Amino acid sequence: MKCKKCGSEWHCAGNVQKCPFCMQDCSLPTAEIEKMFAEAELLPWEDAPAKAQAYLAVAEYGYAPAEHRLGECYEEGKGLEVSPSLAAIYYGLAAEQGHADAAFRLAILLRDRHYETPEADHAYFWLRVAAELGVPMARCYLGDCFHHGEGIPVNYVRAAYWYTQATECGSFDAAFSLAEMYHEGKGVKKSAAYEKYYAEIAYNGGVRAAEKLLRGLDGVFSEVPPRIEIKNRNEDRFELGYRAYKEGKYAVAALMYSLAAKDGYARAQNHLGVCLERGHGVAQDEKAAVMWYDLAARGGYQMAWLNLGDCYRYGRGVNVDEAKAFSCYLTAAENGHARAQYVVGNCYFDACLVDRNMTEAMKWYEKSALQGYGEAMEKINSIRADMTQLYNYGVSAYNKGKYEDAVKFYIIAAECGHRGAQCNLGYCYQQGHGCEQSDRLAVRYYQKAAEQESGIAELNLAFCYLRGEGGLPYSYRLANEYLHRALRHGVKKAQEALDENQARRKKKIAQKIYAASAAMLARGPENVSEALRFRRIAAELGNPRAMCALGCHYEFGFGVAMDEDAAAIWFERARAGGFMNVSRMKGATLKLVHQSMAFRRPKEEK
Repeated sequence: MKCKKCGSEWHCAGNVQKCPFCMQDCSLPTAEIEKMFAEAELLPWEDAPAKAQAYLAVAEYGYAPAEHRLGECYEEGKGLEVSPSLAAIYYGLAAEQGHADAAFRLAILLRDRHYETPEADHAYFWLRVAAELGVPMARCYLGDCFHHGEGIPVNYVRAAYWYTQATECGSFDAAFSLAEMYHEGKGVKKSAAYEKYYAEIAYNGGVRAAEKLLRGLDGVFSEVPPRIEIKNRNEDRFELGYRAYKEGKYAVAALMYSLAAKDGYARAQNHLGVCLERGHGVAQDEKAAVMWYDLAARGGYQMAWLNLGDCYRYGRGVNVDEAKAFSCYLTAAENGHARAQYVVGNCYFDACLVDRNMTEAMKWYEKSALQGYGEAMEKINSIRADMTQLYNYGVSAYNKGKYEDAVKFYIIAAECGHRGAQCNLGYCYQQGHGCEQSDRLAVRYYQKAAEQESGIAELNLAFCYLRGEGGLPYSYRLANEYLHRALRHGVKKAQEALDENQARRKKKIAQKIYAASAAMLARGPENVSEALRFRRIAAELGNPRAMCALGCHYEFGFGVAMDEDAAAIWFERARAGGFMNVSRMKGATLKLVHQSMAFRRPKEEK
């Protein structure tokens, strides 16, 4: 080509934008390039060299149809010396811009040159692209590949599908292959009526081999078969587009994404939006990108919510709307998308789109990290290292009596989830050290630390349940549960508390049993046997009042045989337990005995 600025001439392959000599813009308007190609098309093939040079002049501007024609010239030796390598180069340049026929010619050329080698994989890639773009022969060839396992694993259903697509495009060879598949029952249900339908199409199209099939179908009425479909068709298209995108073939990627996206495949809709947003393979159109992101997000593809959130956040294709942006991020995060969870964590951590909230930030970072998202893991480790240092500053300040400074350090570390800081901050609130005393806040931070298996926090929380502090109800069961947890986490003091708790519980039970026995006697002396049984239980559990009452029963023979020695023993145990009103208890019992009209001295106990 020749630069219009400096007059330099050179040959190239591809769309040249700048002259390599003067570095000035030497591109041409699209209309002028199309006009040059139309003029080249009008040249007769009798003057093949001139026609080939005309194509070359247009191809140097990256015009795909001219590159395709130039590839044909090199492959067939029309006006140029035969060169399969150069043919492949120009076919490739056109194919990468989405030229369907060039993709097919490139596939055949690569297959013939690299058959049964790793390079053949590129041939089948381009064959699939050409088939998706509607080239009849490509569809027929792809059906053959699936039918016979050529470069692709055998799959009769897909073979039948592509033969059907090729037949609809006018391929009679594909119709014959379909007739054979219905004859053999491969990939489709065996059917003479459908076999005859495709055999007739093939025979009428000049495929003489179909005559043999028709001879065996005399008397069979042909029927139009139902349309053959395959599962995951759009996944295949997306996979082609994804591979093309990774290899820098953006136009092909956009075409494949577009085919699947228009068919409702959410993942392809999202990736088509990416192409439109970045101008990869298509003209940049941020508004259209937003539309596809929205469709993909509503179709259940979580990454699309992130991309949509970015559009609202930075005003790409829509007006800036921070609330909407965060809502999009949060939707994906709540649906379990690891990267979205990390982004939401960043929003809370950096006070971006929402107010700063370190607790929420750590929560979302941890959710993301649990799914193996590397950046979230690094962020958590970094924060924890910083928070450990702040916690140590707080401990040092507290030990020096600088409670207010300690509380400041603890608050920052606690908000980031440091369990030691949470436990210590709870203690500060409980004691009113460096802050206003608040049992409720103390309990809140103890609970946060206990959720992270802090033994000390579990111990303190158990005491709060025993005392009913900080808005917690009294609960012996929950207190014991937290004490056992603290003991498992190495807090030895929890065993002492468990023992004390058990003794306290035992004492309360004994008091209730004794009270029940007194109530029985109040209803009448005829209940003395049952009351006596309850009082024995309470006495054995260590209730001094029950011990004294039991001594009275033995002294006066009330419900049992009189036994002064047994009475003396129980009175002594009652005094040792702290009960000093023995005389008063004797008087009350004696009064009960004398008032009983139905009193009878029972037989001696055996």
